[in-house]
Amino acid sequence: KFLAIVEPAGVHLIDMSTSKERYFLAEPGVASLEWSPLETHLITCAKDPATPVPSGNLVAWDVETGEPAARFDWLNVAKDGAGSIAFDEEQKFMARQVAKNAIDIYDVSQLDSVKFQIVSKLPPLPKNQADQRIDNSKFDGFIFCPLPPENRN
Repeated sequence: KFLAIVEPAGVHLIDMSTSKERYFLAEPGVASLEWSPLETHLITCAKDPATPVPSGNLVAWDVETGEPAARFDWLNVAKDGAGSIAFDEEQKFMARQVAKNAIDIYDVSQLDSVKFQIVSKLPPLPKNQADQRIDNSKFDGFIFCPLPPENRN
């Protein structure tokens, strides 16, 4: 078990079994963070005033190494950033909302490449009907379904 403590210059990862700092994640301006279900990854989202354009400010940290497993750009409100990433409970997959109508799915063993993308679309119109609609389709959130108790380890 780890405790993550945010300060202006980054995040301290405290190993609760030894009561000692295991890593310092040098990521200034962290505004939100989330743990993966198995606590192997810490997601941070930063908005550093010294860096006007976010560049890799949404980070999935590997807790074992203290190194980034993946970096993404997050251009919206930083306090919402860590919540734009979710893992399934076995941590085989990670989902990341990349736009209001798009979610990228990753294999956790390969966070550097998108496995597939899900895009929200307007439903089809009946045949011979001209489409005059404006596509404002979007996702309002996402969550992985937990496994039934009989399928858990």
